[in-house]
Amino acid sequence: MTQEQRLLESYQQAADVHRIATRAVRRAQEESRRLGVPNVYSRNGRLYYDPEQPAAAKPDTAEANEHGLSNDKDADLESI
Repeated sequence: MTQEQRLLESYQQAADVHRIATRAVRRAQEESRRLGVPNVYSRNGRLYYDPEQPAAAKPDTAEANEHGLSNDKDADLESI
């Protein structure tokens, strides 16, 4: 097997792992939504909730800003 063939095989295996992992994450997200459990994402040190947390569960705005937290329901979670 040539070096080029090994690289191609490694790339294909990495693509398969990525595809499987992405599918598993999507299924877990769907199950969490179905069960009413919020999905929490961290991007650049800020937390985003999907769906948005109820008002009683949200951190205090001043405290949240100090810690870089957000409850922005319009955050683009698809790009995470």
